[in-house]
Amino acid sequence: MANWVFDHAGSMEMLEGMWSNIERHLKPGGMFLGIRSGDPRGQAFQGKYGVCDKNIRDIPDGVAFTVEVLSEPPWEFEAASMGISFSGSFEMHEKYGLEDLRVLSYSNTEATRSDPEFWQVFLQDPAFAVVQGFKRKPE
Repeated sequence: MANWVFDHAGSMEMLEGMWSNIERHLKPGGMFLGIRSGDPRGQAFQGKYGVCDKNIRDIPDGVAFTVEVLSEPPWEFEAASMGISFSGSFEMHEKYGLEDLRVLSYSNTEATRSDPEFWQVFLQDPAFAVVQGFKRKPE
């Protein structure tokens, strides 16, 4: 499982290295379950859900930004995301041997069912997506 790992790739070279590592170590038929960020400029990153992306700046093939966690006390860290990731593309997944890819749905979770009005922005433009896939088996 890879949680937000891809949001620390500041270049395509770094992102390719991460994917190469997954391809090398995931066994054929093994499940990949990872979280990828949504567009850092999206409405779900404007503070309603406890984080705010700010200081967003273009870098080659993506964006770098500051994530502010709205806790007491608030804290922040630097992140980066390549457009190929936050766009929702499966291109990297497929390039590195994954198949049967899907984004897991949030619409049936207990949280979204219990307060659909609160989660409406997130459901329309998710701050992140949980992606599932399986490593191709050799033919």
